[in-house]
Amino acid sequence: MTGYRKRIIGCICIKDGIAVQSIGFKDYLPLGNPITIAKNLQEWNVDEILFLNISPKADIDFKMIDKITSKINLPIQYSGAIRNSKDASQLISLGVDKIVLRSLFDISHQDEIFKIRDNIGKQSIVGSLPIAEKNKFFYYFDCNKRLSFRIDDKFKKKINILSNFFSEIIIMDYINDGGEKFNENLFKLFDLKCNIIPFGGIKYTQQAKNLLKKKFIDGIAIGNSLSFKENAIYLIKNSLKLND
Repeated sequence: MTGYRKRIIGCICIKDGIAVQSIGFKDYLPLGNPITIAKNLQEWNVDEILFLNISPKADIDFKMIDKITSKINLPIQYSGAIRNSKDASQLISLGVDKIVLRSLFDISHQDEIFKIRDNIGKQSIVGSLPIAEKNKFFYYFDCNKRLSFRIDDKFKKKINILSNFFSEIIIMDYINDGGEKFNENLFKLFDLKCNIIPFGGIKYTQQAKNLLKKKFIDGIAIGNSLSFKENAIYLIKNSLKLND
């Protein structure tokens, strides 16, 4: 595979300051210090690290972010509790490369997205879209309210419009988070105006390989399976010869 280099993004879920293994964003098992986990991922040759703060109603721990960026020599994405352009700008000033909007990923916050884009640039903004398929229907998961609602045509139209304001969008399969297969039916829902990063249930090398071959995919985000398989990244990259 030559030309544009796609990325393998290691995801670290943080809950109450601790790195955790997430299972469907409902059950959690502690893993330890987020910085220690990040150092392991760096040694195992991930291309980027996504820190996903899933603490309910949490504030951004800027001190922890400062420690992370001073110790990790990889591009860093951060998601969680980003409420305005001031938060976004402060994260970038601390060395975060991209901010991932979750709670602001809503048409009612369009003006704030404009402010963030003007302050840090579209290339530094990623959208997070937690969706899933259940009983042949598709649902969006509201991370703040901790509830899901069925996706209709009106919602699809909003998302398609919003996708103009992001460099990439993470499609997060929240039902298969901690599982064994990302649901590729989720790609069919929207007509996004930017490239996609799938996340959730990507465990096996073959699916990772198939996903990375798709033209509209910039990279893949993997969480739990990287924490327990030191050679997982090597196997994926070797299968694709990403470093050629």
